[in-house]
Formats: sequence, structure tokens, C-alpha cells
Amino acid sequence: RVNELVFIGKFKKIYDSLSLFNNLRNVDYSPVLKLKSNIDDRNFVKCEILNMSTFSLKENVYYKISTKIISQKRRNKHSNEFLLEFDNECSYEEYVPNEKDFTNNIYNDHINSSNSNNIGVLKAVKTITYQINKKNETFIYELLQNADDYPIENQKVEVDFFITDKYLLFTHSGSKFNFNNVYSLCAVNAEDKTDDFDKIGFKGIGFKSVFKANDFVFLSSGNYSFRFEKSFHNAEYPWQLMPIWTEVNDLETSLRNNTRFLNSNVAIALRPRTTNTLDEYSETLELFSDDRILLFLKNIDKVNVFINNDKKIFCNKNNKKWWLRHFEVDIDEKITNFLNTQISEGNEEVPSKYLNLKKCKISFASLIIENKIGELNDAKLFNYLPLSINLNLPFLINADFIPDGEREGLINNEWNQFLLETSGFKFVQFIKVTLNNEKRNDEFKFSIFNLIPSFNINAEKLKNNEKWFNYFNSFKLGFENALIGEKPIAFIPSKSGPLETLSNILIDETGLAELLGDEFFELTGISAKLIDSNVGEGIEKIKELIDQHSGGILYDLNRLKNDIKTTLQDWLKQPTNNFKFIEHLSSNETLKGLLKTEEIILSNSGDLCKASDIFAEVPEEIIFLSPNLVSKEVLLLIKEKEVKIEFKLFEPIQFFMDNIISKTEKLNAISISETNLIQFWKFIFNYWEQIEKENDILNCLKSIEILCKSETTDQLSKCIIPKSYISAEFNLTSEIESTVRGIVTDAKFISDKYISKSGDEPKWRKIFLKL
Repeated sequence: RVNELVFIGKFKKIYDSLSLFNNLRNVDYSPVLKLKSNIDDRNFVKCEILNMSTFSLKENVYYKISTKIISQKRRNKHSNEFLLEFDNECSYEEYVPNEKDFTNNIYNDHINSSNSNNIGVLKAVKTITYQINKKNETFIYELLQNADDYPIENQKVEVDFFITDKYLLFTHSGSKFNFNNVYSLCAVNAEDKTDDFDKIGFKGIGFKSVFKANDFVFLSSGNYSFRFEKSFHNAEYPWQLMPIWTEVNDLETSLRNNTRFLNSNVAIALRPRTTNTLDEYSETLELFSDDRILLFLKNIDKVNVFINNDKKIFCNKNNKKWWLRHFEVDIDEKITNFLNTQISEGNEEVPSKYLNLKKCKISFASLIIENKIGELNDAKLFNYLPLSINLNLPFLINADFIPDGEREGLINNEWNQFLLETSGFKFVQFIKVTLNNEKRNDEFKFSIFNLIPSFNINAEKLKNNEKWFNYFNSFKLGFENALIGEKPIAFIPSKSGPLETLSNILIDETGLAELLGDEFFELTGISAKLIDSNVGEGIEKIKELIDQHSGGILYDLNRLKNDIKTTLQDWLKQPTNNFKFIEHLSSNETLKGLLKTEEIILSNSGDLCKASDIFAEVPEEIIFLSPNLVSKEVLLLIKEKEVKIEFKLFEPIQFFMDNIISKTEKLNAISISETNLIQFWKFIFNYWEQIEKENDILNCLKSIEILCKSETTDQLSKCIIPKSYISAEFNLTSEIESTVRGIVTDAKFISDKYISKSGDEPKWRKIFLKL
């Protein structure tokens, strides 16, 4: 079907010895059918040029080119029957068609086509129009996308929407239409962006979304002026693909006199079938009240909306409001091969511009609120413009996803899977890059940890949406790979300075690591690095990660309890260490309970005891019984620092019951000194009012020895109290000692050394008589 070897192609120089013509076309710009290439198996062919001489052609310019069939020998060598030869004998003429003729040719192609073919194309266009335009905002996105893809070099694009009583007018300041743009608008899947990965669009069907609710669409750009109008045709034609050349004077007055509209670089007028649709458009354009819609667009930085009722919306790209970072991604060879295979097999879901793709970009954005990074509660995935996919992440992700026609899901393939997983991995790098930013203060940088998702909660929210649930799990998989994979990322600030991986970070809920410094790590054997306490609220997020992934160390209350019983034992038995630990626990509401439940207090015997089992002080008279007392050095520090601890309360009756009543033999055994004998009974004297009410104690006292008078100074005389007599000193008015001594030669008389001051005698006598 090719009459002569003359084609249209866009010249591109790869390097000195290799150039190519992209998007090879017939002279009427229609695709070259049935021509195969070892680069791309689709109709839109790239022909390699192995330069034997220097071509003085302009890059990215379309040329009308003549060519020759290469020799059979070389075709055989390359296993390609369609190899063409370009050399200096071929002609190269810049392709600049007349705008009106080019437009009319497209129109006439359909007029001259068979009726059955036109009906088939019309049905296909209708299907596409409704497939990709289930939501009102879809065609708005498509118009924005086209405007963003064709800026004027080094200039930003400004977009305007006007709603009048009849029309939705769309204008932008980007590049004026070229012939290839016009052809693309008038074709299905023309892929005029197929050779440019930086352009957002790739399906070649986006503009068709405007026809869902509009039967009249007028376009004016540069020297092109045409319309699509259903009512113009008297037969079944694919009118959405048939541009009708339209002079400005042929327009109705409201458009013809709108110089602002007509003087725009690109101007599109949409006339809906019903006025209600204009009201719907007004509501839809409210989406520009949220500036995030422009956030990932490459060239549009301003959108103005003017509605018939004088309402105005001015949407500006405000990067100061957003924390935005881009990451270049090296694409796995496996994924590149997958893309190449899909393209070569003609899978239209994968755009041709992804051929031999080696790199792509993933971007993250979060809101800045009061100089801190804030969380979003309605963050959607972006493919430069928002997709209807909300994974409940508190930040935005933009990537070269391949969405379905409705932008409500992603095509189920390895490429989207790769991007989702890589997004999870790169998100950790997003945290790292934020922390390393020298222009931001710590409060801002550390707030980045608030963006770490609560994965279990998110999974629960998404479980009823299988697609979104799977997308989220893919993100999670990449995130986990960044945490605990083969090459984990260091992204957590440590107190010692450098960022650390999750597996090498310590969160100390007890404050002990900071209290003891290097000594803590020596005692516990922990080698992980202590997290920087300035991380603040974000520490809770890191705790979740440690808990979920068994990476890193969370030194919590339970771990401290265990170490008190093991590794800290010897350290705690040093008085200064013991008090330092006690003081730390008592000053912490979470930890102070350990003073009641754990054996921490150093005793005078060198043991560790619970506070409730040890006395701070007891009467001096019973010290010889070795009651469980707090170490003197520790107690002195406790008093000095006024540390409040609920030690065991000394209660004489209870003390007697616990330490004496069943141990009289032991007591008598240790009471072998005059001092001990005197001290014990002075204890009884001091607390007699309580003791005399306890029959068990009274009975016990009858078997406890008491100091008696001795004949010589070096002799200790004692006996149990029922076998002793009351000495004269205790009852001078009616003493019996002299009388008894005359009768009982070996009588034992209670020593008068118990009397410490005058006036004690009656009480002593009462005690002795009771016993």
C-alpha cells in the first residue's frame, strides 16, 4: 500500500554514530501500516540510521524524506525484510503542511472511507469516550494533561477555565498546535507522545473524553481553527474524529467577539447538550480549590477558574506549602524486559515510550503546617494528576503508574507492581533525605516520622477493597525491604550522631541508657545505638516498626525488670549506684512502681530488697537483732535528696511476731552480752502499752532471759523472768530483796541497770509483775 518510498519522520540524534526517525508516517501523516521494526513491533515505527556520514538535520523536527531499500544481503544479516537505507543521495525536506489543507485531508479521509468502517470507528470512539470518562473531572484532567505536555520552552503554562451561559471555555499559554497535535486529536491511539517519556499522556485517547457531554467542540491554536460538531453530519460518521475547518467569522457572536479566548495560544470551547451540564462543570471545577492538583504537573503552575456567577478560583502551585522531593529510580532489567515484551507483543496497555526504559522518577509530597510536616487524611496516588486511589497514607505519591481508563485503579501488571514496591522503598529514602536537609531545623526534620503509616490499621481499613489492599501491600513490601532487606537504609537519628538502620537502633523507655551513658551498654551488653530523643512523637512510630519487624531494641519496663534480677545485680549493690537508680525510678511515674514490686533497695547486709520488706529505721534497742535495714550510705542520700519511698513501716507488735515469738532460743543465744539483754527489755519497756494487750507475746516473754544482778563484775547473770525476783531498787518502799536473800541462797534478782532515770521504777515493776 506504499506507492513510493517517501515518508514523514521526526529526526533524533542518539549519539555521533546513531540517529533515528521516530514516528515514521506516510506523506499524509497516516501511520505506515504493516512495516515492522526490530525496535518496536507496532505501527508507529522508529527506523535506525547507522550514520556513514554526518546528517545536518534539526533534532525533533519532522522531515519529508525519501529512502531506498537496503541490499538483500544486509536485510538477511539483520533478519528484517523492511530495512531502509538513508544516505546523502536521499532528499530531506522539513515537513510544514498547510494548516487548512491538513485539517481538510483528515476530514475527507473519513468522508471517503466506507460506511461500515465509519460505523465501526464511531462505535469504538463512543466506547472509549464513556470508558475513560465515568467521572466529570476526567476530561478536566485530560485537558490539563495536554496543556502540561506542550509548554513553550523555558516557560510555565497558565490555564484558564471560563463558564459562560452556553460554554465551558478552556485556554492555556503553552505551545500552539502543530500538525501532529491536530492529527492526534483526530485519531484514536495516535500516540504523538510515544517518543517522549517526559510527557504525561500516552494513550492517545484522552481528548475523546470531552465528547461525553458535548456535541460541539471548537479549537483554535496558531493557524489552526476547526470544530467537531455532531449536528453538522447527515450520516453516521465518527464525527469526534472529523475536524471541520472553521473561520472565526463563522462562530456565533459570543465566541467571535471573545478576543481573550481567541488570542490564547490554545483555546477550546465546549458546548454541552444541556445547561444542567454547565452547572455540573461549575461544581467539578471546585476541585481547583485544592492546590495539590498542580503539585506534580511539570509545567502548569497556575489555573484560574471564572464561573458565570462571578465566582473565581485561583489555584497556584505553592511549593512552600508542600515538602516535595523527587527520586530517580533505576529500573530492574527484569522490568525493562517485561515492558519491551509487552510492547513487542502489541499490548496497548503499555505505552511505546516505555521501550528500553532504564530510569523513571517517584515523588513524595507532604503538607507543611506551622513549620512542621503534617499528615494528610485524604491522600491519593498521583499519576501527575490525582488517581481515585486512596491508600490511607498520610502523604502523596506520584509515579509513572499506568492507570485504567477511569483512573480508579491501576493496570494489573509487573510495572505498576514495581512502582508500588519501589515507592515503599523510596519512602524511607524520603525520610532520610529530609533528615539530612541542612536548611531545615530539627523540629521540622523530625516531624517526618509522623508520616510513617500505621500499617495494621491501614490494612484493616482497606481489607474490603481488594485492589487497593493489594496496592497497599505492595507499598508495604517495598517499605519493609528498606527496613530489613539485604540493603537496609539508615534513616533513624541516633544520639551519637549518624543515622542508623532499624536493626541497629535502641529506644529506651526507662531513661536508664541516658542516665548511665556508656556504663549502660557495658552492663546490658547492648550494642545498638540510642535513638535521638529529639525525634519526639515520631519515636512511637519507630516503636511500632520495632514491634512489627523484630528489628532494633525496645528497652522497656519488662526488660528492665529482667536486668534488675540479672545483669544489674552487682552494679546495684554499690551504694552510690543504688541511690542513683532509686532516685531515677522515683522521679519517673512509669518506673516508680518498681520500687514496690522489685528487689532494688540495698540493705545493711548487702542484699537487695523490696522497699516494702525493708526498714528505713528501727528502735536502737533492737539493732542487735539485725533487722532488715536500708544501707546507711543509701539512706543518708535518700534523706539528703528528700526522695520519697514507702519503706516497711515499723510496728512493734508485728516486728515481735515476725522476729521474736518463734525464735526465743535464738534470741537467748545471741543475748550473751549485758548490753543486748538490757537493750531488748528496754524495747519491751518502751512499747509496753501495746505489748501488754497481746497474750501471745506475754507468754513468749516469759521464756526470754533478763539481766540479773551478779556477785562479781566479770560474771554475766541472767535467767528467764518467771524465775527472777524484783530487786529492791524497783520498790524501795516495800522491798523484799533482803528478805529473800536470807531464805533463798541462789535467788536471781533483776538488775537495777534497767533503770535509766528516776520514775521508771513503777512501770518496770508493773512489767515484771505481769510476767
